[in-house]
Amino acid sequence: MSHGSRGLSRFLGELRRRRVISVMAGYAVAVYGVVAAVDLFVPILALWEGLTTLVLVCAITFAPVLAYLSWFFRFSPDGLARIADNVTAGEEDSPRPLSWVNWLGLLVIAGAATGAAVLLFEDVRSRRDDGQPPIVAAPQDRSLAVMVFRDLSPEQTLGYLGEGLAEELSAALGKQASLQVTAASSTRRFAERTDPPQVIGRELGVSSLLEGSVRLEGSRLLITANLIDAESGRTRWSERYARPLEDIFQIQEQIARSILNRLFDAYVAPEGERLTGQATSAEAYVMYLRGRQQFRERTPESIRQARRYFEQAVGLDPEYAPAYVGVADSVRLLARGVENYGDLDPVIAAQLAQSNVERALLRDPQLPQAYAALGQLAVMGGRNEDGLAAYDKAIALNPSLADAHHWRFLVLRNMARYADALESLETARQLDPLSPVILRNWAVEQSRMGNSELALQTFDKLIELDPASPVGYRAAAQVAYSSGDLLRSADYYHEVLRRSPDTEQYRVALADVFMVAGLADAAAALLDPEVYAVNLHIAAGEFSRALELIRFAHAADPEDALLTFEHAWYELLWGDQARGRELLRSIEDTILATGWFDRNYCSPQIEMAYAYPRGEDRERWLAPCRVYAGEQLASGYASSELSYLRARVAALDDDVDSARNAFVEAVALGWRQPWTARDPLLSTVFEQPEAARALTTIDEDLAAQRQGLAARARQWGYAGSVTDP
Repeated sequence: MSHGSRGLSRFLGELRRRRVISVMAGYAVAVYGVVAAVDLFVPILALWEGLTTLVLVCAITFAPVLAYLSWFFRFSPDGLARIADNVTAGEEDSPRPLSWVNWLGLLVIAGAATGAAVLLFEDVRSRRDDGQPPIVAAPQDRSLAVMVFRDLSPEQTLGYLGEGLAEELSAALGKQASLQVTAASSTRRFAERTDPPQVIGRELGVSSLLEGSVRLEGSRLLITANLIDAESGRTRWSERYARPLEDIFQIQEQIARSILNRLFDAYVAPEGERLTGQATSAEAYVMYLRGRQQFRERTPESIRQARRYFEQAVGLDPEYAPAYVGVADSVRLLARGVENYGDLDPVIAAQLAQSNVERALLRDPQLPQAYAALGQLAVMGGRNEDGLAAYDKAIALNPSLADAHHWRFLVLRNMARYADALESLETARQLDPLSPVILRNWAVEQSRMGNSELALQTFDKLIELDPASPVGYRAAAQVAYSSGDLLRSADYYHEVLRRSPDTEQYRVALADVFMVAGLADAAAALLDPEVYAVNLHIAAGEFSRALELIRFAHAADPEDALLTFEHAWYELLWGDQARGRELLRSIEDTILATGWFDRNYCSPQIEMAYAYPRGEDRERWLAPCRVYAGEQLASGYASSELSYLRARVAALDDDVDSARNAFVEAVALGWRQPWTARDPLLSTVFEQPEAARALTTIDEDLAAQRQGLAARARQWGYAGSVTDP
């Protein structure tokens, strides 16, 4: 045996004799137990998140000190006993005291271990999140977006859980009045993207992001959660959880409390209050999350599947309130209706939904989603005040519930409380900045306030978010049309038709743009010439023929109120005005009985006011239009339609100067209807020089845009001819 081998063998023998290996093995087991205990109790007791790392680093760096001591001393219940340095004839010699060299060695090792501990702790803390920058302090702006937890399972089957965790944590954290939490519908936009935190924070308007991952290993659920500063991209808090699936509710609760403890200097939850909901069955919760995933898809089949999942969740846990709200929402959307997804009788659907909401509130009287659903049902039943009260209750329980703010806007707008409605809409937009429906409504309101360019920019953003959807194109086309930009409107409508070529309303809308510009042949290529013969002849300037056709059609069906109104209007423009007034008066009872009202033009009320001479009858019809126009103006609206309505109201009030000013303003805002010069309600106004110049502006601009539209019609292949039925 070589000298080196004999030395190594002797050294190993000394390690065994001095029991260094057994001491270090016992130490490793003890360290593992302590670290596991600290890791368990840190989130439960809301302790410093770096405590686990500190304990582990200290334990690792103390190991050399312990190994050095165990070489010289034997540890026993009676204390430390000096180990002999030599063995003679199988017996240990008498131990000698340690020399100053030995103690100096211990001091050097202890000092080196302490320095290494500090350096290692700082290094581990800076890299604890796979290269994330160091932890930073809480921002003054307390706004948060909970991102979808990434599915790290090999089979990619936990998407429902990743989305569900984000949604549930958003709902839980949103209950804090001093914390603004972005809606999950906006954060889901980033699920498949890899944008840096700064980009996400800027687009969502938040200062902090909560992100994480989820996966299953056997029956254990592995979840990571990281709180990120959106401005610097640095980690403010991070934790990992490895628990049985049944502990999902405890994990959610711990994450929510940890986030609040990091965002607030001193957050103390009321005694016994949970931030997150809890089912008695993990399986029921999984069914609920699967139902939420299907519900978000918004297709007839997905809504039906969502209902089945929610009902299974109720069956597994009859006390889980959110599952009842899920059933109610699904049933409501499965009722017959233009914006719904099923064929259930609306009355029966409303009753079923109401019953499930009441069951939810019986089990959890403080559930915000239940009150939001209750508000929806009340509004569906025509009980706007009850719906508003329910929305207010939902918002009081969860100020970050974007849907409740948006639905509150809709009901307030219907109640003509425009200032309050706009405030609710703005709050909804801040909470859910990438929601297509909220963006659309916000842009529409901007256009009604005269901010057409801002509205169109917002619609372009909506198109960017969902280029396959026709919603953004359609709304942008309507705004461009209202602002008098027919070329841009046609471009948007053409894009809508490319995406939905069989949708009749889009074809009619594009045809209307061509007809306003007098391009009857292009419009005819998009329309059924028999159904729209009157409109096509008007677009071609053949007013006499159009009157013949409308008179014939009305004679064949004199009881049709809508046809009667159309006939009356064309008589006022190009025919017998006395007959037109008489026809309007003939449908008075029908208008009153049906509540017929076009919000943009206050029609047919304004035409009915013209049908009567000055006096009580005229005032009865004119007063609602005067009030409506005043409310709109007071709320900051400034659209071309509103200004034109104000001109008509002022003209019927014999206020020619106000009528002239409002008409000039309407043209400046984009009023471009070709029949304007024939409008009998403004005949006295058009005698004013300023109004006459505004009429010339309409004619000249239509002529200029007609050339561009004609070129587009040829490019798009629209060619036809005006024919009689």
